[in-house]
Parts: sequence; C-alpha cells; structure tokens
Amino acid sequence: MKISKTQTAPKRHDRPAARPAFISQILVWSLLIVGIAGASGVSVVWQRQLIAQTSNRLKTLENNIAEVQRHQSDITSELAAEQSLDALLRRNAAFSLNLAPIREQQLIRVTIDPARRLATKRNAETYATASAAAGGRGGNYELRFKN
Repeated sequence: MKISKTQTAPKRHDRPAARPAFISQILVWSLLIVGIAGASGVSVVWQRQLIAQTSNRLKTLENNIAEVQRHQSDITSELAAEQSLDALLRRNAAFSLNLAPIREQQLIRVTIDPARRLATKRNAETYATASAAAGGRGGNYELRFKN
C-alpha cells in the first residue's frame, strides 16, 4: 500500500477511546457487595437450619428421658408393692416356704453412720498395711471423726 506524503499512516499505539475507569470500579464493587450479601444470607439460613436440627434432637432426648423416668417410677412402685409385708406374707403362703417372721433378737440396729464406719474400717486396713510395709515402726493409727 502506497501512502502519499499528505496522508499519514495510522499509528499502532492509537487505541479506541476507553470507558472511564470509575464505572468499571463501581461495577466490581457492586458485584462484590452483592456476593458478600448473598454469602451472608446463605450462612444465616444455614445457621438457622442447624439450630432447628439441634432443637429437634434436644426435644427427642427430653421425651426419651421423660419416658425412662416414667418407666422407672412404674418399676419403683411395683417393687415397693412387692416388698410390702402383706405381699411377702402372701408369697410365703403361696409358695409354702414356711418362713417365720423376724424376731426382735435377730435385729441389729446400726446407730452410727454406715459410711463413716466403712471408711474407718477401710482406712484402718490401709494404715495397717502402710505400717507393716514400714517394718512395724509406724505405730498405731486411730481415726476420729468430729460430730
């Protein structure tokens, strides 16, 4: 192609007119804000779903606990009815066991707290074992409880 002297060749660095930069920035920022708002909305819905599931599980567990407590109270009442004196006498007669009622001489009444008595007994054995391990040099130990 031949170019005349009056005509100039197009320059390679000439570009078509660009749009203003702030319009593309506004577009990017608005898309970013819409994306963040959408993500936060999805997360709120997801959290509510988790709360609803947890609430349903809690309600199911509470119902199960209430059912077990009702069952336990039924068994406790049946057990108390079977351990009454009338029921025991009736069973004795029904099975021909010929068991005699307990007499007062057979009763041993515990006047101290059984937990303390057992703790004293257990600790006495522990201290006796420790004393024997020390070659009997430890002396005697006595436990006393304040009332």
